Amino acid sequence: MRDRGFEVGIHTWDHIRWQDHVARRDAAWTREEMSKAVERFAEIFGTAPRTHGAAGWQMNDAAYALEREFGFDYASDGRGTRPFQPVDRHGESVGVPQLPTTLPTLDELIGIDGLDAGQCAPARAGAHRGAAAARPRLHAARRARGHEAARQPSNAC
Repeated sequence: MRDRGFEVGIHTWDHIRWQDHVARRDAAWTREEMSKAVERFAEIFGTAPRTHGAAGWQMNDAAYALEREFGFDYASDGRGTRPFQPVDRHGESVGVPQLPTTLPTLDELIGIDGLDAGQCAPARAGAHRGAAAARPRLHAARRARGHEAARQPSNAC
């Protein structure tokens, strides 16, 4: 994906574990989870990640601090309509600038234009063929809701 001009970053090491537990976990747990994702990204791409998108839009204070420590340029850890800089309860800047998502999740697209769960997330062997066949319908459903995917310009910083 990166070599085709798309921006890539880390999402999480374990989506369900992060989504279900990060809000109640401490800094050590958060560092361990995020570090695994950062290290694996570097192994695969040969460079450190520049961005993070939180699983289930779930975060804690330690995660925001780690985004800055790991040198991310920005993150997309929630939903919203405009970029913002997170602040703590004292009004102090934490983390990195946020570019919130407006795209629907696959589960939110189920039922639009006849799309079903089997087309969104096939769970059986050979599922890639089913997912590839559903891709045009997924894109059409996103466009119907006013969403478009775009490549990152080659001169983006």
